[in-house]
Amino acid sequence: CGVLFYRIPSVAAAMATMEPAAVMALEGRVLEVCDMALDVGGARFAACLRVKAIGDIILFVSGVAEAFATDTTGAVAVAAREHVAQLCDLAVDLSERTTADLGLRAATGMHVGPITAGVVGEDRLMYDVFGDCVNTASRVMSTSAAIGGCWASAAVRELVGEADDTADPQNGASASLQFGPLEP
Repeated sequence: CGVLFYRIPSVAAAMATMEPAAVMALEGRVLEVCDMALDVGGARFAACLRVKAIGDIILFVSGVAEAFATDTTGAVAVAAREHVAQLCDLAVDLSERTTADLGLRAATGMHVGPITAGVVGEDRLMYDVFGDCVNTASRVMSTSAAIGGCWASAAVRELVGEADDTADPQNGASASLQFGPLEP
């Protein structure tokens, strides 16, 4: 499964000085950007799921349903690669939309690996995901927040290969997916 954490670093600082209604409005705009990316992407992001917002961070996963399938033909491995590639594309799309629609810079962090996903709780049910993969993706995102951009772990690179570099050397801005040794 793939895990993506998406964050707009400047939003956290802004929220500290905003009135509650303004915080909710800004959070609503950020979620609209996320939902628009998923809706407009359609089949392009079919394997991606927005799980939840945690303050100024939004958690996405891909390939969760297929992870439970058992297959000896390798079809699940091919599907996993495609689903993580969709999550990579979503990270870049979210970064571009954040700049275009909100005038802000996003930071993302991705990792791939086993996760446990499901509904937890008895009285107040909640869908959630757990595991080292989630923790590693969070650390990649935390590191990328300081540098900016869309970052993925080496494990993502091994699964999907190198991303196309669409950096614009003129202005230094790049929404392209970057790989690095960001995880501890």
